[in-house]
Amino acid sequence: MQIDGPVTGLGLLGINFENGPVTLNNPANDYAGGTVVGTNGPGANPLNCVLRLGQSEVLPHGSGKAGLKIGSDSSHNNTLPSSTLDLSGKTETVNTLASGPRAAITSSTAGGRLIVGALDEDSDYRGTLASGATLEKQGAGTLRLAGATLTAGTVDAKAGTVAVGGLNLAAGATLLLNGADVALTAPSGLYEYRGASAGNSPDLGAALTYTGWQVWPAKGTTTSTAEFPNNTQFVYRGRWYVAEAGTYSFAKGFDDGGYLAIDGVTVLSNAVSATRAVVNDVTVGAGWHTVEVRYAQGAGGVGPQFGFRNGILFDAGNGGFTNAAELARARMFTDDGGPNLVAYGRDSVLAARVLLAQDATLTVGADAGTLVFAGNLTTNAATVPEPVLTVEAG
Repeated sequence: MQIDGPVTGLGLLGINFENGPVTLNNPANDYAGGTVVGTNGPGANPLNCVLRLGQSEVLPHGSGKAGLKIGSDSSHNNTLPSSTLDLSGKTETVNTLASGPRAAITSSTAGGRLIVGALDEDSDYRGTLASGATLEKQGAGTLRLAGATLTAGTVDAKAGTVAVGGLNLAAGATLLLNGADVALTAPSGLYEYRGASAGNSPDLGAALTYTGWQVWPAKGTTTSTAEFPNNTQFVYRGRWYVAEAGTYSFAKGFDDGGYLAIDGVTVLSNAVSATRAVVNDVTVGAGWHTVEVRYAQGAGGVGPQFGFRNGILFDAGNGGFTNAAELARARMFTDDGGPNLVAYGRDSVLAARVLLAQDATLTVGADAGTLVFAGNLTTNAATVPEPVLTVEAG
């Protein structure tokens, strides 16, 4: 679908078409309410949406305009939608950028560039960046990438601050420090470990091997026995932030076993695959809590059951996880990969290629752990004197 005529008005432009890309082709677009790729809610819950740029600067920006959001924060009706912005070799400017973890910025034609932050506002991108695409940071605000999965593409940091989580800025990605500074923080998401299960049951005493950083507990969603073999458990650890104290319910609907502990206290433990195990009336205080989530596979099939999109869910409404409305309201740890869930307790390994175009400062936050630089640090061009990267403890 291609939209050639100008789109105007006070509202937002929501892209929900999942039968092919929607191409915006008019730089005269002047709507004020921002652009949302993959809106979410009743009657608007596509599984896969693509917005493609037909020309440069087709998304309104500047004073009085809202920003760009790629993908919903969570899910609707138990689905995990994905949303993509295809820059298609064009250049686009937006005031702000926000996304869920299943967002992607790509460029089907190399050379696409998305410019963010010219009005000094903060942005929070939690998706992926593809090879051939550049995300450019302008303005005095902060571009938070601590929940993004950056294994390709280029982040061109020209002003303000770029906040990264170390592990999520991985080999294959390029960080160009061209006037901005970097803040290293604990990455959003969870650390994943793997070990042997006790048949269907998680084995709390088993030796575990660290297998990487994840935005959410992915093995609690998979139905692939190749990804989750027999007699195996996957463990996820992090810190969960609760804005307001409340009474929660927690549920396990997984083939085979599931386990949840909050602040070191077992909340839920069940190894019967054909059972919906629900624990109601759990008081959760405001603030940060440690969480440990485990999934176990004995033999046979694996994956969520009873319409769950993940094997362990929580509900701030203290529901029973028995009907569509309750399942739609329920959340996993975590749906959005945002700052309400952070990994902790490991070194921050920065493996990306870092190019210095100007002097810059890298501040290692108190929650980031020890910085381990495993990438390539070089200047962007031969200059005298050479630019300097200063590393400071936060």
